[in-house]
Amino acid sequence: MQETVDGLFDACDVFGKWGRDFREALRNMEDVGQKVQFIQDRLVGLLLKNQVDNRLIDFCVRTLELADGRMPIKELERRTGFTRRYLDQLFSRHVGLSPKTPGRDLPFPKVLPEMGSEPTL
Repeated sequence: MQETVDGLFDACDVFGKWGRDFREALRNMEDVGQKVQFIQDRLVGLLLKNQVDNRLIDFCVRTLELADGRMPIKELERRTGFTRRYLDQLFSRHVGLSPKTPGRDLPFPKVLPEMGSEPTL
């Protein structure tokens, strides 16, 4: 997953035969709404087919959420029994981010209500 972050790739290169069939079917559709529905249906189906049940990732994300993202990775290592390097690899492969990135991003939405107002631009 990490290899595709911030990249633009041809569907055939990424998905092989599925991508070729997908592109061909899309080219044969004229209605934009039909194309959007087709894309959504196929991508959701692909996600469900390739969904990985990784309880370690689920545990880490849940733990970071409960700590409002304010948990050192060292503590995550201690709680899971896995090294930072392994957790980084696992998150990179399945989430596309390091374990600290979701932790960094989690507190922001919780800060707004505590400030008492929405930020102005």
